[in-house]
Amino acid sequence: MKKVIFTDPNGEKEIISDIKHLKSIIIDDFKTYWMQGSGDGFIDFYENDKKVSTLLIGPNIEHGLYLHYIDNIKHIDLLSLNNENELEEVLETAEEIYASKGLFLPIESAWEGIMDFIETGNPSSKIIWITPDNIPENGNW
Repeated sequence: MKKVIFTDPNGEKEIISDIKHLKSIIIDDFKTYWMQGSGDGFIDFYENDKKVSTLLIGPNIEHGLYLHYIDNIKHIDLLSLNNENELEEVLETAEEIYASKGLFLPIESAWEGIMDFIETGNPSSKIIWITPDNIPENGNW
């Protein structure tokens, strides 16, 4: 049995039961929602009460959402990629958390990836993913 839990920028957890409500707060209200608390969030995917994967969500109001997929079973990290030519420029995602500009997706594209993750617990095939090894020395993830 699967369970999907969203942890918001204030650290409050909620089981995702209404995906339309989640979209209304994290995408439709993007510019104000992500300005609270720590400024980032994550989604944990559980199967049979065991956490199998996590999707970290890092916003930048001007550049969109950065997604970081973590497979807790295979110990794999994947990073969303929007523009490989912008991986050396680093932006703040949340309070004092930095990521390469090229990792930020337009919010509607990021939402597609978030929906797929909520359904399957896997990285979305609609997003290009890279590993941290692909980040140049001047970049960050």
